[in-house]
Amino acid sequence: MGSEIRLTAEWVAAAMTGRIVGGDGRVSLAGVSIDTRSLRAGQLYVGIRGDRFDGADFAGAAAAAGAAGLVVPRGRGAALVSGGQAATATVIEVADTSLAEDRKLAKIYGGSGILSYWIVNLVDDCLEVYRGPRPDGTYWEERVLRRGESTDIAALPGVVVAVDEIL
Repeated sequence: MGSEIRLTAEWVAAAMTGRIVGGDGRVSLAGVSIDTRSLRAGQLYVGIRGDRFDGADFAGAAAAAGAAGLVVPRGRGAALVSGGQAATATVIEVADTSLAEDRKLAKIYGGSGILSYWIVNLVDDCLEVYRGPRPDGTYWEERVLRRGESTDIAALPGVVVAVDEIL
């Protein structure tokens, strides 16, 4: 098996097609949390939107609790940086999409010949991996990976990523 990738803000931003709007992209992240009540210092806080709460509303509290990185929807990170709420955290803005929309993209990407597509599914705490596009837009391989598992990166032979480092 190849080497595992160290979870950094730069890697998270690239994997989530996001952009860093404040802080150091080279910062190492000691895990991921979606709940400020269980967040540990050094972790990445992902502010997901649920039925009753918008996690991005708690990003400032996550930074105050020691989060090393914050993931928020596009347009929400600049205020955290300029308002000083994220003075010690790296802030990553990402597209605000739903899991259903992400799964629809798999068919579009497959139909376009995209060799591999990953969905970081924080709702079900798993990584969905789609590989080997078919002409009809589906993929030959569709895998759901859980914590404790790892996967290789099709475009980077020999590089292995632990699911725990992503979730």
